Amino acid sequence: MILAKSLTVARTISNQFQNSKIHKKNLAPVQSDQSKNGPIQDARGSGRIDCRVRNRNNQMVIAEAKREGSDCKRAITDLHIVTATVIMLCAKTGRKHQLRLYCSQFLSSPIVGDFKYDFEYLNNKSKKAIKGFLKQESSSRILLHFSRLNLKYENTFLTVTMAIMVGGSFFYSSKIKKLRQSRRDSNT
Repeated sequence: MILAKSLTVARTISNQFQNSKIHKKNLAPVQSDQSKNGPIQDARGSGRIDCRVRNRNNQMVIAEAKREGSDCKRAITDLHIVTATVIMLCAKTGRKHQLRLYCSQFLSSPIVGDFKYDFEYLNNKSKKAIKGFLKQESSSRILLHFSRLNLKYENTFLTVTMAIMVGGSFFYSSKIKKLRQSRRDSNT
C-alpha cells in the first residue's frame, strides 16, 4: 500500500500506475518438479512472457490462439530465474492473477501456497500430499513477496526506488523444507 501525503502526489502516483510507468518486482518461491524437463528447469536467466489471457469460470486462463473478443486481454511479464525454486517477476500489465497464471501454466511451477492455480502437472497422489501439507503448515497463504517499486518523483527526472527486503527465513523456512520433503516422499 502506498500512502501519499498530498492530493497532488496521490494523483501523480495514480497516473503513473494507470500509464504503466511504475515498475514493480515480486519474488516468488515456486514448486517445480525437478525430475521433469520443462521451462523452469531449462531456463537460462531471464525472459519475457507476452500472451493474451481471459476469464473462464472465475479463473484466468491463457486465451486460445484464434480467440478474438473483448474478454481477451494482453498480459506481459518479465521474469528472471533467481534459483531453481525462486523467480523474480515484473508485471508490465496488471491483469488479474497474471503472475500466478504464468508460474502455473507457462513454467509448470506454481507459487508456493497458491491453491487456485496449483500443480496441474503433478499426479493425483502428489497433489493430495502437497495440498494437505500446505493447508496444515502455510496458513493458506500464497508466498508472493512484493520486493521493489520504482516511481518518478513528481515533476522531476528523479526516480524513487522502494525496496522491501526479504529475510532468508521467507524462502528457507522450516515450512518450505517440510514441503520439499513432503514432495520427495509422495514421489516414492
